[in-house]
Amino acid sequence: MELRRVRPDVAPGTSVLLYASSPTMKLVGRAEVAEVKVAPTSQIWREHGRETGISQSEYIDYFEGLDDAVAIKLVNIRRLDKPRPLQDLRRSIAGFQPPQSYRYLNRTEVSALV
Repeated sequence: MELRRVRPDVAPGTSVLLYASSPTMKLVGRAEVAEVKVAPTSQIWREHGRETGISQSEYIDYFEGLDDAVAIKLVNIRRLDKPRPLQDLRRSIAGFQPPQSYRYLNRTEVSALV
């Protein structure tokens, strides 16, 4: 489960590219959105806490001040055979900057990166 404070404009079936931030700084995989769920923070933790990869205290800190949490279920998760380093991504798309949380890409950009 991918957690977000704000619901991104994605629908089930949307392809997702997975970028690992510092110190890795590489495009490492891809996945598909199966479901986007918005619910009270306590409900998301109760139903999906074990699938988040973080502790309950980290979860509480992340959603501090919010009533609802966003949980994005990813399926068909695949590692790239050859992860793409940031400098390589920048050669493929001029001025490419990895997003702080997420970024929408068009088909041409996806083709250039994967």
